[in-house]
Amino acid sequence: MLDFVVLAAGLGTRLRGTGGRPKPLLELGGGLTLVGLVLDVLRHAGARRVHVVVAPETARHVEEEGWRLGLDVVTVVNPCWWRENGFSLALALSSVESDKVLVTMSDHVLHPSIVTHVIGAAAASDAAALVGGDAYAYYVDREEATRIEVAAGGKVVRIGKGVRPYHYVDVGVLAFSRSHVEAVLADAGAQLRLSDVVMLLASTSTVRVVEVSGLPWTDVDSDTDYYELLAGRTRAVLEEVLRELRR
Repeated sequence: MLDFVVLAAGLGTRLRGTGGRPKPLLELGGGLTLVGLVLDVLRHAGARRVHVVVAPETARHVEEEGWRLGLDVVTVVNPCWWRENGFSLALALSSVESDKVLVTMSDHVLHPSIVTHVIGAAAASDAAALVGGDAYAYYVDREEATRIEVAAGGKVVRIGKGVRPYHYVDVGVLAFSRSHVEAVLADAGAQLRLSDVVMLLASTSTVRVVEVSGLPWTDVDSDTDYYELLAGRTRAVLEEVLRELRR
């Protein structure tokens, strides 16, 4: 069994021109929000229950998105939304039941095949964690992206912003063993970014890349990213994801 987690507690402080809406609730047209799109992608990939870490003011809206999609959404409220997303992950782990957990972000627009690739790899792997990696990353700013350096067999050596040399860009979909992650968080505390958690896992256990190169995805970190998604270069990613969801 696999539990699904979405980290959606951030309010998007770098987004200034969006009318003050929290980032997960940014509108994509037709009543669709950013977090609603992520939930729909997970539903398409087979999820029936999703644990979503939220800021207090977005909990009700996220629950409504789940009802609309026919998903059982369990909201986990993070009152300290400004802390690093390792803290949100620690809160999520108190809610899930399975040892295998798939995590994604509320601000990533992902083709459903990316998620199904990672799910399939998780079912067949005994690695402590798996990280989706794209060697091309056509629709994201590589300078801002989290990068992954790997050794033979796709074993993660380093992950983080500014990593050089690197082989992949992190697409923001991870699967891991809850017991391994809980041990890391117990030792290091929750003042960690998700990439820090993966790096600590890689220092003591096996973490591998699941290659999803060429599948469309992007993320929304700034006003520019948001407007590009609505009507610019990355609009093609959104349209391709929506086409797949409607098939």
